[in-house]
Amino acid sequence: SVTGVQTCALPISSGDNRYTFAYAADAQTFVTVGSLPCQMVSTEVVGGFTGVTLGMFATGKGQAAFTQWRYDEH
Repeated sequence: SVTGVQTCALPISSGDNRYTFAYAADAQTFVTVGSLPCQMVSTEVVGGFTGVTLGMFATGKGQAAFTQWRYDEH
């Protein structure tokens, strides 16, 4: 849970044919919250070109403000 956290990192990484999603409330200790095989968004699985769009989404009873975005290609 990141309740009460003012700033956190939300990395999305790809490798080994998977997308992995995580968070770090302290920008150092990353907690993986899920992963997905890359083929789940492929033409062969979904029946047409989907392209890949990754982004942030927040839900809950509080507030979320995305004030900074950084893309690092590794």
